[in-house]
Amino acid sequence: MKKELLPLSNIITPNILELEILSGTKIKGVNDMISASKKIYDELECNVLCKGGHGINDGEDLLYYGKGIKWFKTKK
Repeated sequence: MKKELLPLSNIITPNILELEILSGTKIKGVNDMISASKKIYDELECNVLCKGGHGINDGEDLLYYGKGIKWFKTKK
């Protein structure tokens, strides 16, 4: 999947656990979300919308799209 399917994607939407698996990085906070999303973007050349509602603060979703990042923050 990582070698053949994901590079064909324009955007992927992993949650925190999936982001950890795809990036091989432990996510402990928002800086880790950014680093892991960048790693995936660089490796797979696709945008990453990380759904951060799995316990890191409130609902903090991160869009990493190469030219920058955008946060979508909501209360749980």
